[in-house]
Amino acid sequence: MQWIPLFKTYRVQDISDIEISDAIEDVTDDIKDVVGDIQDVSDAGLDVSDISDCGKTDSRHLWSKSFGGSKDDVVTSIAVDSSGNVYITGSFESSTIDFGGSALTNMNAPDYSDIFTVRFDSNGNYKWGKRFGGSSADEGYSVSADSFGNLYATGYFQGTNIDFGGCPLSYVGDLDIYLIKYAP
Repeated sequence: MQWIPLFKTYRVQDISDIEISDAIEDVTDDIKDVVGDIQDVSDAGLDVSDISDCGKTDSRHLWSKSFGGSKDDVVTSIAVDSSGNVYITGSFESSTIDFGGSALTNMNAPDYSDIFTVRFDSNGNYKWGKRFGGSSADEGYSVSADSFGNLYATGYFQGTNIDFGGCPLSYVGDLDIYLIKYAP
């Protein structure tokens, strides 16, 4: 199987350097290339299981999950610890989001996003989910796990103080950074 690039990166000094129509045309051409490559595979008489299996046991699809509500809900980072537990973080604008346990509620929907951090076991089963947020847009950007099972997360908060389960972090102004650590 071959990876097919879908997006191009543009480096500009000034936004006026970009011709929007050219960028849209480039992305459209890339999508057409991907669709063409998928069609070529389909014409070869292969089905999805043939492509994903490829004779390697480590390339088989093991599990999938889908989450989201009526607004923008985004995962920005994923991490796996030494036991195979999977952690995700991001933000959600929907009123609620359910990752397989009890639904997390956005206290400021639909105007602002709240942060979520969620843990699944190695089989994709929901273990726990946490929601954090203040009176404005708050976003989780990155999550990481160390070899001892500690979990680290970072992002930003704004508008008010925020509490991640210890003592509240003070809001100073505009966008403030948070860094949290949870024990296993």
